[in-house]
Amino acid sequence: LCLSVVVTVDYLKRLVGIESQTEARLSLGFRDLERLSEGTIKEWANKATWLDLSDNVLTDLSDLRHFTLLECLILDGNGLPSHLKLPFLPNLRVLWLNRNKIDNISTIIDTLVEFVPNISELSLLKNPCCPNYLTGGKPSEYTDYRLYTISRLQKLLVLDTETVTEEERAKAQQLYGDLPFSKA
Repeated sequence: LCLSVVVTVDYLKRLVGIESQTEARLSLGFRDLERLSEGTIKEWANKATWLDLSDNVLTDLSDLRHFTLLECLILDGNGLPSHLKLPFLPNLRVLWLNRNKIDNISTIIDTLVEFVPNISELSLLKNPCCPNYLTGGKPSEYTDYRLYTISRLQKLLVLDTETVTEEERAKAQQLYGDLPFSKA
């Protein structure tokens, strides 16, 4: 079974309520970038609301601190670990971290709770921490992963391209309640 998901920018904006008046999109995917250049930061930091850095070799995300208007960040396929060092991104609502090396769900969720407080869409597909059918996980494991993630990220509306249901939210609260940080 091969699953292909095509999501338009307009669909994402409607789904998570992004209504940027000064939308500026920057796509820097597939460029073997280890970090952002000074010129890119100077030109785009104060206007980019969407940033696609897919399929690079990013090792340092600290430059993202300059992107104060960022609402959507795509970091698919960068080999990023669970101990991701993200700067504080208060406006970020959409974060895709698909196809990385994130293997510890509690570590990455702790980071997101602290540094991305308004996240409403998250995708972690094809990471070891996301045990769905794409990585050989069992349905019960994926359900538990979803419920844990939903319990920790209170504003989450979409997880792995699937809308979070009220039933999931209630079950997550029942199972996990208000968990403290699990910093390791």
